[in-house]
Amino acid sequence: MGNLNKLITRLLEKAETLTLDGSDNDIAILRAIMEDFQTKDLDISLYHLDPGNNPYGRNILINNGTIEVVFLSWGPNRICDVHDHGVSCGLVKVIKGNISNIIYSPDKATGEPIHQQEEYVVDDVFIEVPKDSWHQMKNNLDEFSYTLHVYAPPVTDMQVFDKEKKQLITVNDKCGAWTTDTEHHLKVKQL
Repeated sequence: MGNLNKLITRLLEKAETLTLDGSDNDIAILRAIMEDFQTKDLDISLYHLDPGNNPYGRNILINNGTIEVVFLSWGPNRICDVHDHGVSCGLVKVIKGNISNIIYSPDKATGEPIHQQEEYVVDDVFIEVPKDSWHQMKNNLDEFSYTLHVYAPPVTDMQVFDKEKKQLITVNDKCGAWTTDTEHHLKVKQL
């Protein structure tokens, strides 16, 4: 637990150097801090949250209005919906497991997310999440996988794509990247 507390302390110490505009500079600052974070001795059981019927359990470790740190427990073979991160940028580190990061871009005519590429990410590898990017993540294993997410500023007004209904749904900060919790929907836009 100490190692993760040290990471959070370092993130908070560097928070004033962030521009909070979703820039590549902010991603570089977050990456420089997180590169020293060692996960081999991390006691995952301290942070694990059962996802129930959702793709992942979402354990918010800190959200101080500048930085948000979230530990995700991915259920076996689970996939989240395609989503953005509002005005935030971030960095994801795979703590344990095998995750696909599936990248999308909006169709210019319809606004519907179009698949661009897929990358496979394993233990201790980073995924960059630039501002205005769209992606989807998937646990490729028959067992739990774990990821640590750092966002600046904290994620608000995240849009999640409902593929069946062809809707962009803006969710509140109590919801993850799924469309099934309708009580967390702030706005629905038909595409």
